[in-house]
Amino acid sequence: MHMDFRSHHKVVQALKADNYSTGTAISAEIDTAGFAEAVIIFDAGTVGTSGTVDVTVTDSDTSGGTFTAVTGAAFTQVISTNDEAVYVGRIRLNSATAGTPDKCNRFIKVQAVVGTAACDLGVTVLFLGAVHTGVTLNTMAFSID
Repeated sequence: MHMDFRSHHKVVQALKADNYSTGTAISAEIDTAGFAEAVIIFDAGTVGTSGTVDVTVTDSDTSGGTFTAVTGAAFTQVISTNDEAVYVGRIRLNSATAGTPDKCNRFIKVQAVVGTAACDLGVTVLFLGAVHTGVTLNTMAFSID
């Protein structure tokens, strides 16, 4: 039996792929309710001369609340020597083990700080393992029909 990707996983465009000028780009808040983990995919394009990109995840326990940095949810700074690459991070959202705390609050935002020169980037969040009755969280390794 395979798990249908469309009904057990969700993809959210946090920061659309674009050329970002210097400053801070912050996604809309993203509700993580109902999923076991979030995979954050940072697609770093070309970084301008002497440019930097720092991508982090923030969270809040309430919609519209105060967002603070999620401990450990920061990508290595991207500069011209490590640009044009895809970076991936993961956060456990809904603890599958009793007594093990979740690693972030229900609402998240992704933030990219671009310094010195414009940079191409995009960030996507892939939610895995819908947690509701009858869902087997680890049955789909591949789904080739």
